[in-house]
Amino acid sequence: MKLFRIPLRLFFLVLVVLLGLFMAVLFLRHSMSPGGFSALITRFWHSQVCRAFNIDVRVYGQQPADSMLIVSNHISWFDISAIGSVISARYLSKHEVVGWPVVGWLAKKAGTLFIQRGTKKSSEHSLEKMTTALTQGDHVVLFPEGKTTDGSVIRKLHARLFQSAINSRRKIQPVVIHYPHENGVHPKAPFINDITLYESAIGMLGEPHMSVEIHFLEAVDSDNKSRDELAKQCESLMQEKLTKIINKSNKETP
Repeated sequence: MKLFRIPLRLFFLVLVVLLGLFMAVLFLRHSMSPGGFSALITRFWHSQVCRAFNIDVRVYGQQPADSMLIVSNHISWFDISAIGSVISARYLSKHEVVGWPVVGWLAKKAGTLFIQRGTKKSSEHSLEKMTTALTQGDHVVLFPEGKTTDGSVIRKLHARLFQSAINSRRKIQPVVIHYPHENGVHPKAPFINDITLYESAIGMLGEPHMSVEIHFLEAVDSDNKSRDELAKQCESLMQEKLTKIINKSNKETP
């Protein structure tokens, strides 16, 4: 069955990508306000990506209605479509993605905020872009761990870009992503070590079924707090929630 599963899902995925190109030309205008038509189109497209991979998205908690800085743990490249299928938001991405065939163009049309890492000047520019997007009413998704993990713990959250919530006077929405499996985290989900994007995608396409949980925690007020305090508070809340999720999963496993 696996022999046919991968090519069939790849074919469906190609159709989804072509659909994305078509919709981007007609409807996307570099903004992702929560209630806009472009936002609905983008959510629909991400939901079709999830469908192509046969991955169920399960949502827990209250999704934010007003513009917020959404901070999440980061396990896989698939996290973006998982979150994007349930909430309209703009993402931060390394500037190199702009030059990627198809993907870079789609990301740009969807309002992705491209950043150049490594210097104080580039960080300040990223902060300015995020603050502007939040002030305009967009959700902005930040993966402050800095890189993908195996999903078993929350790494230290980098605080610098939390300043965007303070500058725009927006709340922060902590999110915990989890790919459930009988052994804790699904082994095909983490995009870590030396695995390539192709290897990761084929591995996930070959699975009979996967699911991803998106847990929206209680929003954190950014008033009268430093960015370091906000980062530590979110890290603590996210780690506490992730521990409960994994412990519950372990208890339910025979």
